[in-house]
Amino acid sequence: GVNPRELGGAPFSLVVHSAVDVKARDLGLAIARGANIHIPPCEAGHVGADNVAVLVAEEPYAKDEQALIIDIGTNGEILLGNREEVLSASSPTGPAFEGAQIVHGMRAADGAIERVRIDPATLEVRFKLIGADAWVHSQQEPPAATDATLTAEAARRAKRDALLNPTLKASGICG
Repeated sequence: GVNPRELGGAPFSLVVHSAVDVKARDLGLAIARGANIHIPPCEAGHVGADNVAVLVAEEPYAKDEQALIIDIGTNGEILLGNREEVLSASSPTGPAFEGAQIVHGMRAADGAIERVRIDPATLEVRFKLIGADAWVHSQQEPPAATDATLTAEAARRAKRDALLNPTLKASGICG
């Protein structure tokens, strides 16, 4: 019953200013009977609850040494600080991934790639598209474009699976 309209445009005003607890079944989640979902509060209209969750998990406010925490997705969020002070900032990063510098980038909409899996043994690539239930194999018709979150995820997975070397140069997947 929350109308997010104010959050969708300048000045990006919050509708809810505190954490929200919801029964999992009310969200249609089939998890442990009686489970609750805790959604942390947003810091501001441009700094989301995911940033608050990272702040709580990493506890830079409890440390003497400086901590720098960076989250890059559609928005880039940065936390910097220690027990004396923690600063938080956010900036849209989507345009950098969603068409400005990526040849086949687009906003997160139906048809955009939202997940990617690369088999390290066969280098077979599979995609999950926004709005589709099934995974698409790269041998099938290629998807139209990728969104910001996927661009970062694909690079992370390829590096993790040793398909990219530390300089993020492809190791055998691209011709």
